[in-house]
This record gives sequence, structure tokens and C-alpha cells, in this order.
Amino acid sequence: MPYNATVQDELVDEYSVPQAVGKVYEIDDIDLSMKQIQRTLDYYLENATVYNVEDAGSRIEAATASATTMKMLLISVAIIVFIVGGIGI
Repeated sequence: MPYNATVQDELVDEYSVPQAVGKVYEIDDIDLSMKQIQRTLDYYLENATVYNVEDAGSRIEAATASATTMKMLLISVAIIVFIVGGIGI
């Protein structure tokens, strides 16, 4: 799609966040592909703070870590409730 004629004029407003998604065939190629994308964006864009290159695996790992933390917190609260309830009875 031509950016100036189509994307900028028709699809992008002040609230939109443009995104691009890349896909690799082998999981071992993720790091290399991310580095290539980073170098290409560095070449075309002068300001490296306007974009972010990340993989879906890091998002999944962060969500899993967050879920584990929440699970441990809920278990801790449940244990405290059972102890206080047992003492009250």
C-alpha cells in the first residue's frame, strides 16, 4: 500500500498506532529477523524512539509470569483466610 496516498490519508488518524507484523518459518530465525527489522528501521527512520521491535514470545512469557505471581498471591490470601477463620471458630 502506498503510505502517503492510502494509509496516511485514509487509515491513520491522531489516535491510531500503526503496527507491522512479521512471520518467520523457523523459531530459530526470530532473533536474526528481529535484528534485520531493527537495522532496516534504523536506516529509514532517524529517531529510534518512535518504534519498538518485539516478539510474541516475550509477551507470552510476561503474561505467564504475571499469572504465576497472581496465583501465588491468591493462594497466600486463601491460606491467611483459612488460618484466621480456623482461629475464629
